[in-house]
Amino acid sequence: MKTIIHTCACLVLMLMACPVRGQVINTEQRRDYQDKVGWVGAADLGFGITKNTRRILQASSRINAQYHKKKHTLLLLNDLNLLKVDSNSVQNSGFQHVRYDYHVRRYLIPEVFVQAQYNQVWKLDFRFLAGAGPRFALLKNDSNRVFVGVLGMYEFEKVDRGTRYNRDFRMSAYLSLGFGLNKHVTFESITYYQPLLRNFGDFRLSSETSLRTSLSKRLGFKTSFALNLDSRPPDGLTRLFYSFQNGLTYKF
Repeated sequence: MKTIIHTCACLVLMLMACPVRGQVINTEQRRDYQDKVGWVGAADLGFGITKNTRRILQASSRINAQYHKKKHTLLLLNDLNLLKVDSNSVQNSGFQHVRYDYHVRRYLIPEVFVQAQYNQVWKLDFRFLAGAGPRFALLKNDSNRVFVGVLGMYEFEKVDRGTRYNRDFRMSAYLSLGFGLNKHVTFESITYYQPLLRNFGDFRLSSETSLRTSLSKRLGFKTSFALNLDSRPPDGLTRLFYSFQNGLTYKF
């Protein structure tokens, strides 16, 4: 089974259709920072099939939508991934995320969120999160941005085929950077740090860095590197996951 998973992971990186998702969901890269009034969003769809000694099927769907009006911003995210070898499901993962921001001041934005998530690779049968806290805009203009957030969140998990149930509280702190290198190229980086409030030695760290190139008004190309570290992963899993991805993005 380990050999199959390793082989599939390599194929995922080559075909770029179904990236491995980590423990921490990167919601920052799914925002629209122009604060356009009304609905904006983006959709990514991928499909791949390989046939040699085995038949490998990959499919992914990623949709996000954002509504903004005056001081209110609502972010809706949905992500589903599937990878099958013959008739066996090897990697299924997905999440749904809802986040609301209220712009008290230009630099101060309280936010609340709820999230549901599952990931077979991480032996995560189900995770529910709910949190709230302040978001600070240290820098924001047409080309550059720096945001810092410090939130508290409740966490419920069902792990490793229901053999473990966890209920706890974590801090979720993040640093989000974005810089326009020129008219068509943008550098972005987001880092999350999520320790247990009662034990900072139990933490999750996630970082993603990407380079986006605009091909047209709505179509773009993105290259990214992501790293996920879990100090206390489920039995049998490595503490460190990383991935390199290339792909097209369409904005509507």
